[in-house]
Amino acid sequence: MISYHREYCNTTGEGKINLGVDLGQVKYGTYGTITHNINSGRVTLETVATLDFMFDDNVLKALADTITKRQNLKGVSLNTPAYKKGMTEMLGNASAEKYISEAMTYGEVRKITKELEHTFVFSKLDMVWDSAAHAFRSVGQIGIQSIGNVPVNRTVNGFVEFANLYKGDQMNIYIELDRQTFIFFHYKEGKMHFFTSDMKNANNKSLFDLVNTIANTKEAKRTMTVAKKEAPYTYTTGTDYMKRQNVERFKGNKPHEDPEPDWDEEEITEKPKKQKPEVRDEYDDYDDYDD
Repeated sequence: MISYHREYCNTTGEGKINLGVDLGQVKYGTYGTITHNINSGRVTLETVATLDFMFDDNVLKALADTITKRQNLKGVSLNTPAYKKGMTEMLGNASAEKYISEAMTYGEVRKITKELEHTFVFSKLDMVWDSAAHAFRSVGQIGIQSIGNVPVNRTVNGFVEFANLYKGDQMNIYIELDRQTFIFFHYKEGKMHFFTSDMKNANNKSLFDLVNTIANTKEAKRTMTVAKKEAPYTYTTGTDYMKRQNVERFKGNKPHEDPEPDWDEEEITEKPKKQKPEVRDEYDDYDDYDD
């Protein structure tokens, strides 16, 4: 549904939102509200979002367990209009009403139903279109409802980014549990890179043990079998440099290095990549991604 609000000079759409980003075998769903301010050109989204990609199930469970045991992390508010609207768009009125009612009764999501079992479910993912970076970037804190089939129900610092680039669309997920503990996913060109901090806990264990688990897994087990013309996919380890490069770029509100190709008609042998969305607004400056 799309509506125009003359008094605010904006257009609002509700439903499943297509971000125009092609991530190959990484599938995403964004459900909620998108608003375009006609005067400024600013595009904002309030969504519940899902992500699905092949990954090690044991590592995902360990990540979920690590986040839920963090005493410093607040729960996710399930009584917001944005959450209710997103869940309704995802599940339909009847199923969403039943699901939210049960969650409100217990104060949290206690069991993940089959229809909500995804690699990640974000119960709060507010984003804005950054025309300089050609990316949808999250603003404020992120609500994580579940990882795989494990309820998480925590609000975290960090960011999610979907970038529409000439050199290939990309995705970043950065979850910061504290200033020394983080989880990082970076997808581009058919590869999902995974990296974490190496800070040890009281049991002398580190999230980096999970990175070693991925590194010690044979490539064949980390690679998806796809049809000949489908996009390839494998998951692998990332690097500290990769994490720092993307986090510093995001915090510094800097664009991706993505020069436009020289479209010489005589040299074009195949259909060029889709043009980037043209939104006139520049992303608002901010100092950090915390509320």
